Amino acid sequence: PMNASAEKIATANSDTCAANDASCSEHSTATGRKLISPEAGSWTDGFYTTKAVSDSQSSTHALLYPNGGDGEPELAEFATDADFISLGRLYNDHGQIVQSPSHFVNGTALYRGPTRPGTHFQWPSVRVGYKRPVTGLVGGTGVQVELETLTEPGTDTSDPRVFYVHNFLSPDEAQAFVDFSTSDDNPYKMAPS
Repeated sequence: PMNASAEKIATANSDTCAANDASCSEHSTATGRKLISPEAGSWTDGFYTTKAVSDSQSSTHALLYPNGGDGEPELAEFATDADFISLGRLYNDHGQIVQSPSHFVNGTALYRGPTRPGTHFQWPSVRVGYKRPVTGLVGGTGVQVELETLTEPGTDTSDPRVFYVHNFLSPDEAQAFVDFSTSDDNPYKMAPS
């Protein structure tokens, strides 16, 4: 049987889907736990893992890193779906909430979700120059958004983490920001430097 916090996490996906039924539908694990299936192009598209990585058995272990990826990983082993759920909300290296141990291969690096109220998932910085696509997010250029790490992880200079966001705005969108920020119609306009 699941403990109270594991049961709460297990039902969170169903609650999220019910609250946003226009953007997702549900499917179930082999044990009957409901999973979110975001509709393509919806606001939830890309936020959750949705596909099994193979037709074979579900994974039984992963490397768990703290939220943000700094620090040494711990080996997490899980024999059942309830064991997996008891680990709390976990994210993959694409920033997606991992819904099932069938959604990754054994030994995959997973990241714990936030553990304090008011905090959020932090992208792992990995190394300077590391680029990762942000699944489900396409920028104004019509191209997949990517995050590039600009700060060295695990050093005094890595707080705050700094990422370059590639493909976020199109040139026209960027120019619209510049135009508005220097417009006489903007009461908070910036002076050109």
